[in-house]
Amino acid sequence: MTKKKHSYKITQPTAYTFSKTTHVPFISNSIDKAVYDGFMLQVSYSHYYDWLKQQETTLANSTLTSTQSLQLTNKHLVVKQPNYSLLYPLHTITKVSVAFKRLLLPLIGGGISTPLFAVAVWNHLFNFWLGIGILMAGLSLLYYGWLGTHQVSIQVAEHQVHYFADQKTQELEQLINSTNKVIRDRKTMTS
Repeated sequence: MTKKKHSYKITQPTAYTFSKTTHVPFISNSIDKAVYDGFMLQVSYSHYYDWLKQQETTLANSTLTSTQSLQLTNKHLVVKQPNYSLLYPLHTITKVSVAFKRLLLPLIGGGISTPLFAVAVWNHLFNFWLGIGILMAGLSLLYYGWLGTHQVSIQVAEHQVHYFADQKTQELEQLINSTNKVIRDRKTMTS
């Protein structure tokens, strides 16, 4: 008896898909579609192994600042900077969020220098114009720290990494929601 050899073809999906056979939602980055004897099979992978040689697909992009951007792929969260890119594997990330934060160092620096130099100028303990200049710089620091900025926080294992964002855009929120959904779905698939 001779065994019939079956051929199969693996394609890489690029968007969220739902399995029609099991009615369980799967994320496209964890599914390979294999055509086997005319039937569509879906094979779920909870981790990416090097020997699978799966291509990395971009799921979402967003601009943080004029020089930084954030990209979500099916394997990594990538922070692109002018000279290099930082890769955070999705299986190591526990949460991604964006929040408005006040800048503490300018607030503390301005909060300390402003009253000290105001008292020094008032009591003639310091050169008047130099004291007024430092007083104004302290007030500027206070203002800049109080204005604050949006920061994207990536929680990896036991620490957080923060990146400044010029503004909180709809594109950035969609990327963060997509990232958290992929992370949440990976955890439910592996458990």
